[in-house]
Amino acid sequence: MVSRIVWLIVCVFVAYLFGKLAWRNFNDNKNVRSILQGTIALVALLVAFGPLVNRVYSQNNNVSNSDSVSSSKESSSSSSEDDEASSENENDEVTKSRVKNTCDALNEEMSKHSELDGFSMKPSGDQFKVTVPSSATSLSDNEQKSLYKSVVDLIYSYDGGTNQGAYVEFDGQDGMPVAHYSYISDKIKLDE
Repeated sequence: MVSRIVWLIVCVFVAYLFGKLAWRNFNDNKNVRSILQGTIALVALLVAFGPLVNRVYSQNNNVSNSDSVSSSKESSSSSSEDDEASSENENDEVTKSRVKNTCDALNEEMSKHSELDGFSMKPSGDQFKVTVPSSATSLSDNEQKSLYKSVVDLIYSYDGGTNQGAYVEFDGQDGMPVAHYSYISDKIKLDE
């Protein structure tokens, strides 16, 4: 922006100097030199103000075009918002159904593993809630983290990894949270 202003000032100054010289020479002797100087002054003015005129024209043209575009966008955006809301509802239902099916299948699978005896899983919307037995909460922190991580790995590996990234919360028998898994940090965090 500053360079444009400097350029404008330089061009106007050159136009002023050559215009003044052209006028003086024209009044004195009316020769070809004054016509050349006048032409240079005119070109300098065109160079100075041409981009400015072009910019104002293009801004006015864009404003009128954007008004017509925005009115057509407004009418189409309401229908696309309805489509997006419908699509989100369908995606939520599919995700909730997938989580429920995973819970059902993994509850059966966990019952087959002695180290996961007493664990149960239920859907919580699009997330997993795992109820842990008191025998698990009495383990050391590292043992709990390892055990809970094996449950998370079981959830994430089920059905080709479709559940990967889902939030997993671990609750005690009393329903109070004891831990949760953060997919971003890939760590089990014990609640205190």
